Amino acid sequence: MEINVVADWFVNEPKAWNEDLLRLHLYEFEVREILRIPLCATDECDNLVWNPTRDRCYTVKSGYHFIRSQKEIKKGSGASSEGRGLWSRIWKLELPPKIKNFIWRVCKGALPCGINVQKCVVEADPTCQRCLRDIESEVHALVGCPFAQEVWEVASMDDELFEAGGGGRMVNTVDFILKRLQHDEVCRFMVVLWACWNGRNKAYHSDEQVEPQVVLEKAMSFWHSWRVVHCAW
Repeated sequence: MEINVVADWFVNEPKAWNEDLLRLHLYEFEVREILRIPLCATDECDNLVWNPTRDRCYTVKSGYHFIRSQKEIKKGSGASSEGRGLWSRIWKLELPPKIKNFIWRVCKGALPCGINVQKCVVEADPTCQRCLRDIESEVHALVGCPFAQEVWEVASMDDELFEAGGGGRMVNTVDFILKRLQHDEVCRFMVVLWACWNGRNKAYHSDEQVEPQVVLEKAMSFWHSWRVVHCAW
């Protein structure tokens, strides 16, 4: 007897696995595993379903999100000890959790800057909406944009730190800063990064044009107030 489909392994009166046929073609341990699989007693036709959606119907959007989630799982399971070490150093900083999470997103390339938004929405314009000159990458939003440069100038922090740390990728810069600067200097650096992003968001989402000095002062005030409460002991 030629076996072409799963139904060829059945006997129909009553519907059950054809044990003699299974043992003729398969190993005993395979037969034992197959016999554990219950068979449907009715003659209902099989239907294709897509588990990731509630209605079990496939959509391109659900397929996209499923693939993205699988990639994230693989990234997490294959995370290097170096990556875990970087997160450990970030977590030990005397910074509010929201700033630590922001820094981690910076390192993962997960900020919704122009170039990242375009990866998800092809029609999106990746140009920086503040300066209207360059593509808005994370490096541009946090360092290269004229507004960000003014924030760094007000903070009196050296721009060469970015180049020394491999300024093409923010994760390299953060790693360099964590290794080379003292703890308080590292914290201040991260707060300035966060201030640049806050200023960017205010301009994007509320058309509020805030001066670099004001953005920096609010960020520093928030950090200092948090430290007084959480790091006093």
